[in-house]
Amino acid sequence: MQVAAAVAGRAEVIATRNIRDYTNSPIKAIIPKQLVQELSKSS
Repeated sequence: MQVAAAVAGRAEVIATRNIRDYTNSPIKAIIPKQLVQELSKSS
């Protein structure tokens, strides 16, 4: 369901503590810490 919502919302990434569940996802999965780091770089 998360992948479907992410696709529908045109998300670039899915933030999750369990990236193994998203190995076949069309949307890149990253851990929350990595998301915060990437958002900090773009500011």
